[in-house]
Amino acid sequence: MIKQGTFSTNVAYLRKGLAKVHIAGPYYEQIIRIVKAPCYLGLPVTFGDKINQYSVTAIEDAEVCSGKV
Repeated sequence: MIKQGTFSTNVAYLRKGLAKVHIAGPYYEQIIRIVKAPCYLGLPVTFGDKINQYSVTAIEDAEVCSGKV
């Protein structure tokens, strides 16, 4: 859904499902939180430096909408 280190101009909205927010480090991956629909993903990026500081990956079937900011 969202990949760490990539440029982002969209906001993602998790309509259905479950996802994990995680950060990849030099030696391991750290799970920041588990999110349940409905919720917005990537909002801090839209107001900041436009580079995703974390990744979001579905951990069960999910439905996501995205829109340009």
